[in-house]
Amino acid sequence: MRKNKFGLQLKEYLDFYNISNNDFSERIGTTSKNLIDIINGDVQLSQNMIYNISFITEIPVSYIENVELNYKFDNTINAFLEKNNLTIKEFINKFSYKEFSKEYEVKFTDEKSDIWIAKDILKYLRITNPELLYKQDNTIFYNPHGLEETNGNANKSTTFDMAKLTKYAMENSDFREIFKTKSYTVKTNYKTYVWHNKNKLL
Repeated sequence: MRKNKFGLQLKEYLDFYNISNNDFSERIGTTSKNLIDIINGDVQLSQNMIYNISFITEIPVSYIENVELNYKFDNTINAFLEKNNLTIKEFINKFSYKEFSKEYEVKFTDEKSDIWIAKDILKYLRITNPELLYKQDNTIFYNPHGLEETNGNANKSTTFDMAKLTKYAMENSDFREIFKTKSYTVKTNYKTYVWHNKNKLL
């Protein structure tokens, strides 16, 4: 398996502009052998090498980084699927992804690509390791407010358990209304109180 993905695009760039490996390797401050290793995917791209390639090619650093991050993300997901004997379709169906997209207004990068749907769901949940979604029965609630008890006990849970709890709670219309409210104002005879939802995804 390749250790980087951008090497494929770099080869296309060099071929298009008819730049030799020797010439380009000198420009980015490396050896011809190391450049070939990058192109063939035999080595990972260091941050310094990404900067050097970007400086010479004018390809944005952010673009190269995103190519590599997405590639690593793909490999992580594929490794998880292989380990658990799942297809990508079976994986995203566990989320009822069509309802998930509608309920939480998640816009998929490519609705026709199962792997992109999976990545977008995990990114929405801020998870880079799919394994974390399937650790079950690790929830302990000591109180309803979430603050640590005086004896040191504190609520704890996992993404999977919280997803199950949220799915159940979202079936309640009152909870859904509260959950999506960005702010709420209460006026009394003495003062006006405004509560703001701290959910940054709203």
